[in-house]
Amino acid sequence: MRSLTYLRSDEPASKIASKIREIAKRVGSVKIMNFCGTHEWTITHYGIRYLMPEEIELIAGPGCPVCITPAYYVDAAVKLAREGIRVMTFGDAFRLMGTRARGLPRSLEEAKQEGADVKIVYSVLDAISIAKDGKESIFFGVGFETTAPATLGPINSRKLPENLSFIIAHRLTPPIM
Repeated sequence: MRSLTYLRSDEPASKIASKIREIAKRVGSVKIMNFCGTHEWTITHYGIRYLMPEEIELIAGPGCPVCITPAYYVDAAVKLAREGIRVMTFGDAFRLMGTRARGLPRSLEEAKQEGADVKIVYSVLDAISIAKDGKESIFFGVGFETTAPATLGPINSRKLPENLSFIIAHRLTPPIM
């Protein structure tokens, strides 16, 4: 097994870039769109775009649905958490930034640090199970159309606790994709 030192050296990157150039000459023009802001950051930070031959164009995409969740959804979830309502969400939404409107914390993470009842869950099923204790609860769902069924399926197919409400902030991938 190769060491991380080797993998971080120039040699493997040079070999991969050489192979990409070889394939690009055979295939011709190719456009590759990344989807997530983290992908774009990595491509830019490490200069990957400049390693590509002219036949390959790396295009910045629309951003993942978590990264582009409008701040007003986060603000609403933070406000409810500060009012004593338990807010449950996925780990990737925990640090999403709102606007810090009206002196509120900017994220659910900050709200939790200030004492709000915010829980990270792995699925809406976890939120349903936790809410059975009777405490007023909100599930803050984020994602895109491929993850929406995992949120909406359990909501539609189960008797939900009456104390559980939802903020659904799923996004539709632009048809151009």
